Amino acid sequence: MTQAGLAQALGVTFQQIQKYERGANRVSASKLFEAAQVLGVPIGYFFDGLPQPTRENKGAPSDALLDFAKLSDGPKIISIFSQLDANLRRKLTDVARALVEPEAP
Repeated sequence: MTQAGLAQALGVTFQQIQKYERGANRVSASKLFEAAQVLGVPIGYFFDGLPQPTRENKGAPSDALLDFAKLSDGPKIISIFSQLDANLRRKLTDVARALVEPEAP
């Protein structure tokens, strides 16, 4: 099947299919499901070769995140941080990293 054919079946442009393929845009779960149906493959086909999740990392938050959330200001900081746009979050992360990992003279 061509990219154009898949795009038409999914109701997107072929450029969008190219972006999905390159990883420039994320594929929603519903589009991935539709693509599997159109291509006649099980949804697991798209994940062949990827490492299987372990019991330790299977959707559980990291210990560091849990520890942070337990701090007195943790929940408030998480709430505020999640409301910022991606550019500001990145800048604040850079500032925080610089505070704990100062450059050597």
